[in-house]
Amino acid sequence: MPSPHYRHTQVGWVTVVVLTAVGLAIGPFLWMVELRVGALIVAGLLLLSLALFWSLTVAVNASELAFSFGIGLIRKRVALMEIRHYRKVRNPWYYGWGIHFFPGGVLYNVSGFEAVELSLANGKRLRVGTDEPEALCRAIERVVGKTRPFSEEEQRLNRARTRRGIVIFAAVALVVIAGIAALFHAEEQPPRVSVDAAHFRVDSFMYGEEYPLTEITHFSLHPNLPRIRVRTNGYALGATLRGHFRLDRLGEGQLFVELGHPPYLLVEHGREYVVVNFENPDETQRLFETLKTHYVNANR
Repeated sequence: MPSPHYRHTQVGWVTVVVLTAVGLAIGPFLWMVELRVGALIVAGLLLLSLALFWSLTVAVNASELAFSFGIGLIRKRVALMEIRHYRKVRNPWYYGWGIHFFPGGVLYNVSGFEAVELSLANGKRLRVGTDEPEALCRAIERVVGKTRPFSEEEQRLNRARTRRGIVIFAAVALVVIAGIAALFHAEEQPPRVSVDAAHFRVDSFMYGEEYPLTEITHFSLHPNLPRIRVRTNGYALGATLRGHFRLDRLGEGQLFVELGHPPYLLVEHGREYVVVNFENPDETQRLFETLKTHYVNANR
């Protein structure tokens, strides 16, 4: 009887190329705009991802099928006697790569579209990516024998699991899309600005700032914004800007603006600043006048 032992490593060229391209695109840019801590964090995360997912090694011995990613911290073992059915499959492109659910089971792969699907005695299904699906199937066959067709009841259960997987995937996708849409809608709303006897406040859904009036060092209206160098931690869609940006001459601060609707109110607090305006220029002008009145009263 031929030896059941089998071992093969598939290099995840897709993962390697994509992560390397992301690193080469983002890292130097962050370093150039002086976000060096961010550049180091990105580089560290990319190197960790490469170490974990640069390859997928699949091994078969007389009792189990085992596979591990990259340096081996992520691994899984399957007893061969638990395999009810196995077959070569081809994943559609939208299944992607990595470790994630597909309709009816869990997919483990690093590159390419070919895989071996395992149906276990407990009803679970998993797909192991490989560029040698025929060789892997032969290694499994040497131990468990040729695969047996599913009974009608098993086929019914498999269809039910697949349908359930599709429903769960669609529900999760809808929740994610709805959440993103809700976030966009919230950030597209005009900023909430208030001025009282003691404070100047401006907020959006995710960002905000508050300055005591007595600590504001300068405020003024401007017909134009300085050139935006980089968005450091903010929201930008079309003309709507919210959150942290870096501007020429001013450095890093917070913007709550609608581009193309001057004037822009600049409020400075030492080396910090916030810029705010509204689509209606009259609202921005009224805010400036209100701030001026409260500022004068607070600093008497």
